[in-house]
Amino acid sequence: IDAGLTVPQNASLGDLVWNDANGDGIKDGGESGLAGVTVKLYDSSAALLGTEVTDSAGAYNFTGLAAGDYTVEFLPPSGYVLSPQDATGDTIDSDADPVTFTTATITLSVSENGDTIDAGMYRLAAIGNYVWIDENADGVQDAGESGIAGVTVELKDGAAVIATTTTDANGGYIFTDVVPGTYEVVVVNTTLPAGLSANPTYNEDTGTTAPDDTTAVTVAAGAEHLTADFGYNYASVADVTTPDTSATGAIGDRIWSDDGDGIQGANEPGIKGVTVSLLVDSN
Repeated sequence: IDAGLTVPQNASLGDLVWNDANGDGIKDGGESGLAGVTVKLYDSSAALLGTEVTDSAGAYNFTGLAAGDYTVEFLPPSGYVLSPQDATGDTIDSDADPVTFTTATITLSVSENGDTIDAGMYRLAAIGNYVWIDENADGVQDAGESGIAGVTVELKDGAAVIATTTTDANGGYIFTDVVPGTYEVVVVNTTLPAGLSANPTYNEDTGTTAPDDTTAVTVAAGAEHLTADFGYNYASVADVTTPDTSATGAIGDRIWSDDGDGIQGANEPGIKGVTVSLLVDSN
């Protein structure tokens, strides 16, 4: 007497792919699902069992599965990267490895609904802009004020330097492929030309109130924060070891004994020993 048994295939596996705006691997309130993401299901022998594409809410679901071991692969769209894996509790964190795009092994029992297999994805950000010679020390990038080439700029996460770059010929710099978050941008002032290092005039988080070599920057996923600027000024002509007409100028001429007509006559002698003061017009 024989009897045929049917292996139940009523388990399922799925959940959500979302736009992880802060890149922390946790689905926060207000972070929406990501549509059009390809999701693949593999069995314990790495054979491909099926492919889904997330719907308008970022949801996907594999149904009709037998009890057993599975892995899920999430393929990020162009410009996106996967969030950190297993940042917190399973219902709201990202489950895929950001390098392999694949989850750890998922074991389903008969009729089990594995509905917490999620993936966060985000776009990388950029931070940058300009280091310049602020000739009039007003903290504003005026027309004709030139950039400073060859200055080292650091991107810091807390105390750690996570990236370093150098300003180009126009004083510009940029950090690309930045994970969303809050950072400090720091000008290494020892790399500035002589005479500029001690005289910052501007940074964006304090304006001209308390200028220094550091500014704090917060960037969201996909954002380009391109206003992290730093101006520097020569404190005096004596600070310029190699005069540069793009960085400093000169004011002067002659005081003479005039016959009252306001014109320097050929025989009107100069007057020695007169004190001349140079004043800054605050307006």
